[in-house]
Amino acid sequence: MPTPARRRPPRTAATLALSLCALSLAGCSKKWQLMPTPLVHQHIGAEAFDKLSPGQISQDIEIFYATDRPAGGTPEAREYGNGISEKLQLGVAGVRLGEPGLHWQDVVDLSILRERKTEVPLDLTATRELDALPDSDGAAFAAAVDRRLADCRFDDITIYVHGARSTFLRSAVQGAQFFHFMVRETAFVSYSWPSTGKFISYGKDVEFAARSAEHFADLVEFLAAGTRARRINVLAYSAGGQVVAPGLALLRDRHPGESARDVRRKLRLGDIYFAAADVGLRAFCTEYLPAFSDIVDNVTLTFHKKDSVLKFAQRSHDGESRLGRPDSGELDEAEIRWLEELAAEKKLDVLDMGYSTADRPVDFKAHGHWYLNEWVSSDAILQFLFHDDPARRGLRKRPGTEVWYFPPDYPEVLRELVREEQERRAARGQGGSAGTPGR
Repeated sequence: MPTPARRRPPRTAATLALSLCALSLAGCSKKWQLMPTPLVHQHIGAEAFDKLSPGQISQDIEIFYATDRPAGGTPEAREYGNGISEKLQLGVAGVRLGEPGLHWQDVVDLSILRERKTEVPLDLTATRELDALPDSDGAAFAAAVDRRLADCRFDDITIYVHGARSTFLRSAVQGAQFFHFMVRETAFVSYSWPSTGKFISYGKDVEFAARSAEHFADLVEFLAAGTRARRINVLAYSAGGQVVAPGLALLRDRHPGESARDVRRKLRLGDIYFAAADVGLRAFCTEYLPAFSDIVDNVTLTFHKKDSVLKFAQRSHDGESRLGRPDSGELDEAEIRWLEELAAEKKLDVLDMGYSTADRPVDFKAHGHWYLNEWVSSDAILQFLFHDDPARRGLRKRPGTEVWYFPPDYPEVLRELVREEQERRAARGQGGSAGTPGR
């Protein structure tokens, strides 16, 4: 194993705060704005939202949440702060898209524009706790999830696990906007592990992430046992990987006497997506992934060698490269060969954000590319809804490798895929918003 990079001289808390503030995606603002419109919605237009159930036709977005943050207030108006609780609290959060009183047609128009003239605010308007494990059996929450699944086209659950420096509010609004662009057609759970929301508290976030891995595993087992979901998918962003990767490995460890096939049938884990993951490359590839790769349908990794946020994180972990900013020199030939074999079997998809030479969009190296980059968010949405492989979603392989990238003509490729699917739907007598690859 190569000698770890030399540690740089320690920096003061003030310097670290300024550095992280410069690196952050939203600066130091406490206001949250709607993400750029995913490319697929730009292509499909208003039809993307024309099959929603009546209850979803509103500027108010309702998602489920799970959290092990300490709670305050009443169950009907919960507030969650910093620190960690031994309880897994489950509930429903409401997020308003746009200014109060916005009409549905205006919501649709803002959701398909390539360029918006004004920013669209996102505000947390309601937090209603339904259950707290182990104080209750979770029946109320599970029943609410099942009602949602019965009312949408895709009977999957998608769990979003946020990154570091995130508050409960931020985890809710980030999850809600992605759910909105998934055309609100699934059950969506934002898992808000107790990161502090502070730039200078990254070390505490790392500690809480490690302690939350078990609660994340509890959440997956609860959803698998208590709901009718066909598949449970996971989107782990940045330091959320420090929760999800060991959590998935723990799930496998909890069933030592069962075959991988039986555990897969029991847990129903589908697509696991690590976006710019802040988890150690070597730990992930030699400990976590070998433990859980055979109990999930697919694992997707995105990376960029110039991700500046993960460069900071690497310094904070004694120079160990991060999964979202990898140094392959930390792996030996046998380990690399195993990863390549996993990719060839379509169990692992690796997406290189730095290989594309496309002029637009320019934010491939942004740490939050999964929602800031309209191409990447589009691809992630298609994967979670339709579970197609990268080639069927318009991506290409780097020559001589098992690594995928976004070709410069990706907009035209995606437009053609949409057109072909719309024609197939029309020939079968189907219409509406399903102008995307079929399941």
